[in-house]
Amino acid sequence: MRKTGLLNLVIRVDASATIGAGHVMRCLALGQAWQNAGGDVTFAYAKILESIADRVRREGFELANIDCEIGSEIDAKQLLRVTHDRQADALVIDGYRFSVNYHQMLQESSFTTLAIDDHGHLPEYRMDFVLNQNLGASSDLYPNVAPHTELLLGTEFTLLRQEFTNASHPDKANSDEFRILVTLGGADPDNILDIVAEALTKLADSNLRFRLISGTLNDNHDNLVASVQADSRFEVVRHVDGMSDAYEWADFAVCAGGSTNWEMCCFGIPRVVIVLAENQELIAEALQDQGIALNVGDTKGLSVDSLCDIIESTISNTDFLESSARIARATVDGRGAQRVVQRIRESKSSVNKSAPQLGLRPATYEDWRILLEWRNDPETRSASRQSKSVTETDHCQWLKTILACDANQMMIAEVNGQPVGTVRLDGTDPSVISWTVAPNCRGKGYGKQMVKLMIRNTDRRINAVARTSNLGSCRIAIAAGFRITKSDQEWTEFTYVPERTND
Repeated sequence: MRKTGLLNLVIRVDASATIGAGHVMRCLALGQAWQNAGGDVTFAYAKILESIADRVRREGFELANIDCEIGSEIDAKQLLRVTHDRQADALVIDGYRFSVNYHQMLQESSFTTLAIDDHGHLPEYRMDFVLNQNLGASSDLYPNVAPHTELLLGTEFTLLRQEFTNASHPDKANSDEFRILVTLGGADPDNILDIVAEALTKLADSNLRFRLISGTLNDNHDNLVASVQADSRFEVVRHVDGMSDAYEWADFAVCAGGSTNWEMCCFGIPRVVIVLAENQELIAEALQDQGIALNVGDTKGLSVDSLCDIIESTISNTDFLESSARIARATVDGRGAQRVVQRIRESKSSVNKSAPQLGLRPATYEDWRILLEWRNDPETRSASRQSKSVTETDHCQWLKTILACDANQMMIAEVNGQPVGTVRLDGTDPSVISWTVAPNCRGKGYGKQMVKLMIRNTDRRINAVARTSNLGSCRIAIAAGFRITKSDQEWTEFTYVPERTND
């Protein structure tokens, strides 16, 4: 008989010179969060490099071999056997070779199922959960999902290992050196590192420092070392136990378009992104759209001289470096793995129960007292343009004016009939959105839910503004589908454009 209480999790993932190590590394974050919640974790694999297997073991996870072709029917059957034998309640798969039929076989089991996905490559999704942790991920990528499937989309669910979320993030502003980190994955089969290294040698600034991570799977490591050994600014590293040290060191990066970017966001690192695989294109484009990185595209037209010019101009643009760092930190907060674990646990514990649903109702004048209380909360005032307390008289007059204007929509968010916040749209061309979460209801995800509900059926362009230091509001805007249009040290501006009004 299986244990209850969500004690055990099985994760099906592979790592090889062609597959890379990224799938396993992000699954480690999910495993860590599951462990921290009191559960046991098993990694099931058909292919895995010994160095990656050692890393999995060091985290305290068990390994189970699936001895067959990746993604085959036998693979699915063996995975279900492993999950049953481990008395697990949930299983996770991460990889691009698992078909719709594979998903269906898992979904027909009694286990809670989750698929980690990056670009909606399947024609249909049937798992209990589909997780796409990438910036810009939207339901448009998943037009065909089963009625029971829940989509976990965007960087609020980004899987980051504890080495990143527990990092110290030292202040590097006083250093005379400008340090550039280069990391293109564990293998680099096309030797793109050679192009990057040669481009860096052409930069004349003696205060530059370069750290190249070639990766344990890179067969060209010795040649790479030899090519830069005459330039004392270079350091070539083959094996890195903890990438957090490299991120803490770096002022700037040249990297691929994979999940490394979310780790870098946590450290606020500006960067140039090179697309090394098709599934990285959307990530690179979204990073550039948000102002976090410069996307140089794929390697087909990449030359040493063009890359040198791009890097030189980018690291000379102090406005970009400062805004990129701020936006990056606001995009990824490092708690995504915990959120995913919580959603899986809640889905299991809420069987035959109705989870509380957040809804919106129109505000009325009778709401004046609670709205005034929320408005004068110290944290709310510190995040507002008008930081002074509002008197009862002024507040009531303001509320009458807002409610009397047909161009405004003011809503109260409620959970089980209890007010948890307010969200408002003012004007129509474009509208301006603002929101407040009740002080005793913060940290529960209500802000994102109310904003998403408010804009769900709109055909308006909507603007928003938040203090740059108010990371919570910035993340709510990004999670709801807003794009950053302007950011400085004090304020960050956002715009939402409904799909059907795109030019």
